[in-house]
Amino acid sequence: RLRSRVSRPGYRLLPFVDRIGLAYGAADVAVARAGGSVWELAAAGLPAVLVPGEFATGGHQEKNARWFERAGGAVVVPESDARRISRLVSDLLGDPARLAAMAAAMLAAARPDEAEGIAGELVPLAAARREADPDRRPPPRPDVAPRRRRPPRARRGRGAGQDRRPGG
Repeated sequence: RLRSRVSRPGYRLLPFVDRIGLAYGAADVAVARAGGSVWELAAAGLPAVLVPGEFATGGHQEKNARWFERAGGAVVVPESDARRISRLVSDLLGDPARLAAMAAAMLAAARPDEAEGIAGELVPLAAARREADPDRRPPPRPDVAPRRRRPPRARRGRGAGQDRRPGG
């Protein structure tokens, strides 16, 4: 459906790419949903037009999209306004200064080392809690059934009365 409407020399619409890093490197702007992979766009410094899925659990795509919009690296387009994406992308491609500013903003918002920072805060908290009450066990989770141990299986091979020696 979209292929017939994309007619800019030097640009191609691709439904799927195996080596997405190369595609990000070659792209000037991305049009994408705003799920977890939107962080890859940010790490690549790729300006984006984000269309959060209305189906997303807990509105997480809307929250992701608005994060990058506030940072200056993305423009958010609700699904109901999807018809305006083509014009918006054309406008962005015609404004290299704006694209450069958006790319810098995406990189700044990416926070690629944040997992290390979060772990650096959580590990001392867990250690302090363990020190405060070393015998404390976490409460059972109501949404997870307790693991049942399987009964031991009968062993095959060398068991009682099954010596493999000839005549044994």
